[in-house]
Amino acid sequence: WCSWYAYYADVTEQNVLENVDCMQDKLEDLEWVLLDDGYQAFMGDWLTPSDKFSGGVKELIQNIRAKGKKPAIWMAPFIAQPESEVFKQHPEWFVRHPDGQLLKAEDVTYGGWRCTPWYILDTSNPEVQDHLTHVVSVMRLEWGVELFKLDAN
Repeated sequence: WCSWYAYYADVTEQNVLENVDCMQDKLEDLEWVLLDDGYQAFMGDWLTPSDKFSGGVKELIQNIRAKGKKPAIWMAPFIAQPESEVFKQHPEWFVRHPDGQLLKAEDVTYGGWRCTPWYILDTSNPEVQDHLTHVVSVMRLEWGVELFKLDAN
């Protein structure tokens, strides 16, 4: 089950829990629960939940596991919107044009489906590599995510 196809980015913690309960009762063979776009506060702040997930994503993942389902999560690890903390705190982490202007995703590829413009993290920067490693490690090792859906790459 994937939250995107039912709720798009308007998904809430309660939506997911209700669907997991339904799966447990009526769709026992359905193994995976994929929390898609909408759980995060901003594109780029993958470890900070939106206000629609007041219990936090870690607790939601634990609830999914407790009900016998495998938790999966969506993320677009290589982009961020200007309102994100990662963008505000580390503007030097983002790819720029030769004139110093920020490179928008739409300058070179698909520009995004919401929360645009998207800026592109410079993955050749060791600090960015460390940041992405930290994000995935927290999700996998602390939250218990078993599958990652990587998008916008």
